[in-house]
Amino acid sequence: MYEFDWSSIVPSLPYLLDGLVITLKITVTAVVIGILWGTMLAVMRLSSFAPVAWFAKAYVNVFRSIPLVMVLLWFYLIVPGFLQNVLGLSPKNDIRLISAMVAFFNV
Repeated sequence: MYEFDWSSIVPSLPYLLDGLVITLKITVTAVVIGILWGTMLAVMRLSSFAPVAWFAKAYVNVFRSIPLVMVLLWFYLIVPGFLQNVLGLSPKNDIRLISAMVAFFNV
């Protein structure tokens, strides 16, 4: 019977824990922003001011009709280049982190 070699995990544990911290940061930030954005869209959709309600309905319908994988890939591949070229941000890990948070609060 095969037994897993745990000795290969021990040297990698600091890297795994760093990845866990980054994952938790992305998750918490995306959930908070997503709840705020979703609440704002719900209030906008119930608005009596027609352009605001129309924008909220259009936004929801567009993101409901696009496959989830396409939204995630768009934010992962297109948004970092936009941030780097148009806004002049440097291609550091911060751009990827921002793109991940924006992508996950939109899904």
